Order: sequence, then structure tokens, then C-alpha cells
Amino acid sequence: MNRRCLTPGCNRLTPNTRCPPCTRARRHATYDSAAYRALGRPTGPCTLRLPGCTGMADSWDHILPVSRGGGHERSNVRPACMTCNDKRGNR
Repeated sequence: MNRRCLTPGCNRLTPNTRCPPCTRARRHATYDSAAYRALGRPTGPCTLRLPGCTGMADSWDHILPVSRGGGHERSNVRPACMTCNDKRGNR
């Protein structure tokens, strides 16, 4: 079932919450911020350990998602593998 993209001003139909162009733009804006870059690359083990976990962190998981008011402060992120981070989603 397709629905309208959640990005204000975008009226594309998509099976997801946002259409692919808006998703890419949103990710680029998040990852391009100076605050996010200041965190550096995550190292060490994944802290989420969900089913399918690869074991080693290669992304930052936001404890309180940015979309829900969380920031890029070190106190709001934890190292996670991309598999676990994707599975956790916007929770």
C-alpha cells in the first residue's frame, strides 16, 4: 500500500514513510553535520546485540532518535553494527 511521503512539501507516493530521494537527503543532512562528524568512527563491539548482529560496531545508534528530539551528543549515542541499528529503527 502506497502512502504520501512524510517530508513536508513532498507528495510522492511510497510504500515506506519517506520516498527514496527524501530518505537520501535526510540521511545526507544528518551524516554531514559537524556535530555528527565530531563523534568520529565507532569502534569496539556492538552494544545492541540483536539477532543477526555482526559483532563489531560500524555505526552510531541514537538512544533517543534525532527524529524524536535526540541530538548527536556522545551521551545520546552508542556504538552498534549497521544490522542492529537498521533493525532497531526509529525506537
